[in-house]
Amino acid sequence: MRSPGPGFASRARARGLALPPRRPRAFTLAELVLSLALMTVLMGGVISALALAGRAIPTPDDPLQAVVDATGALEQMTQDLQCAQTFPELAGRAISFTVTDRTGDGQPEGVRYSWSGAAGDPLVRSCSDGANTITTDVVPGVDGFALSYDFATQPYTAIEDRDTEQPEVLLGSFTGWSGVTPTTYGYSISSVDWIAELFGLTPPANAVSLRFTRASLRVAKGSTANSAYTVGIYTARSDPGNPRPEATTMGTPVTLSTKGATSTYAWVEAVFTDAITTDLTLPYAVMAKGSVTGSADVLYYTSSSGTDNGVILRGTHDGGSSWVPTPPNVNRYDMPFYVYGAYTTRGPQEVTLLRYFLTGVRITLTTPAPAATSAETKVRILNMPEITQP
Repeated sequence: MRSPGPGFASRARARGLALPPRRPRAFTLAELVLSLALMTVLMGGVISALALAGRAIPTPDDPLQAVVDATGALEQMTQDLQCAQTFPELAGRAISFTVTDRTGDGQPEGVRYSWSGAAGDPLVRSCSDGANTITTDVVPGVDGFALSYDFATQPYTAIEDRDTEQPEVLLGSFTGWSGVTPTTYGYSISSVDWIAELFGLTPPANAVSLRFTRASLRVAKGSTANSAYTVGIYTARSDPGNPRPEATTMGTPVTLSTKGATSTYAWVEAVFTDAITTDLTLPYAVMAKGSVTGSADVLYYTSSSGTDNGVILRGTHDGGSSWVPTPPNVNRYDMPFYVYGAYTTRGPQEVTLLRYFLTGVRITLTTPAPAATSAETKVRILNMPEITQP
């Protein structure tokens, strides 16, 4: 059938006739094939992107997850620490502090981060509002967690009781009785033959301790040449019927030798390094002991005109089981000696002290293998709270 000519449409409209609807134009086969090819390329790109994104997200067993956890923990610690108010605990693997109220009860919250020190144990965060405590593992496994601290200081003066060691003083001595010419003897010391002189102390009113510094005796060589002997400070008993040294020594007795000594009595000095006492009410004794028979001869005086001069000579021939002389003869015997020491006194003094303010916390967090990454950060403490001396 012949199609209508170009004038047919206008003539039909003029006569009021309706035209049949125009059929829409369809895709050609070539267009469909090209569209399918383009869609295949686009879908392949989308699927590849999704696969790559999926592999980029760490799984719980992924080594990178430990790095993510560590980074998150440091961020959380930074947020908690920056506005902390007080710090009751500052340790190498734990820190406790308070922050402003977060629960609406008007009371500060307590936060604590801690690690046990055992590789693989978690970094734990505890938060308490006084009634309830919530504990979480912010990093499941940690190989290292170390904290260090930065401080600012401010000096100030205060009055405090302080101990001060005073200059050396003479504690006790004997060089002879006034107006009396004594008879001199040598006391032969051995492992069981000892000689001692008892003396009392006159400490200052504010003394708290005493350090015996040195003692001097007059010694000559004994029957056994080049022998060793000791000189020490001992506690003593002042029993009227039997004053005597005790076995307790103040520090370590000094070991001396008669090597080079002669039969002439000469002053020999023993210097003590650790003879310290805090009991200033007891009498004490300086005592010489030998190592073998005839180790040395120690000079002593005797006179029937000897008087009570506050010191008492005591000797033993059986290792301290018994002592001579016996009262009332003790005033007739004495041993020349000197004992020196230094008292420590306690009293108020103006001192310069330091106030400490926490300015920063340095954090090092080490994740376990295979990632084995060490993350570090420094948190500035904005409030700079005052703390006790670190």
